[in-house]
Amino acid sequence: PNMPWDDTELCVGTVNADGSVSDIKVIAGGKDEAVCHPLWSPDGQLYFVSDRNNWWNLYRLNAQGTVEALYEMEAEFGSPH
Repeated sequence: PNMPWDDTELCVGTVNADGSVSDIKVIAGGKDEAVCHPLWSPDGQLYFVSDRNNWWNLYRLNAQGTVEALYEMEAEFGSPH
């Protein structure tokens, strides 16, 4: 119900053989945080842009399942959809 620049969530899960999704986890976003531009890298890390620090900075979900900032600064690395 929220606009994409307000409150959004980025989720990951397992796609099962029948097309259903299980083990769904919210990895970023929520109240007062917007997430956009998710993209999987060839080595299985999920990159995305979030405004969690009030700037559209780049983050990734690494192989250990931890979200980390790649380069935090007062600059916009993306924009909401």
